[in-house]
Amino acid sequence: MRRLRTGLAGCGKVGHTHAAALTSLPESEFAAVCDADPGRAAAFAQHYRARAFATLPEMLSGARLDALIVATPHPAHAAAAVPALERGVHVLVEKPLA
Repeated sequence: MRRLRTGLAGCGKVGHTHAAALTSLPESEFAAVCDADPGRAAAFAQHYRARAFATLPEMLSGARLDALIVATPHPAHAAAAVPALERGVHVLVEKPLA
C-alpha cells in the first residue's frame, strides 16, 4: 500500500497535534511543512522529520503532496486551501474556510 504524502500549513499549537497523528499512522507519510515564520517551520520539520518550506507555493511545487492540512489562523485558511485544491491536493480545514 502506498502511503499518503501529507503536508501541513501552519506550525503552531494545533499543528503539533496533526503532526503527531500523521507520524503515528502507518499509512501516512508526513512529508512537508510551511509556516509564515520560516525558522519555526525549520524547527518543526526537524522535530517531526519532515521537509520545511518557506512558503506554501514552494511546498506545493516541491513536496508532491497528496493532502494538505491547514492549521493556520482562520482568516488565512482560504489562501492555503484554494491553491492546494487547484493542484489536485486534498485539503483538510478544521474551522470555517475563511
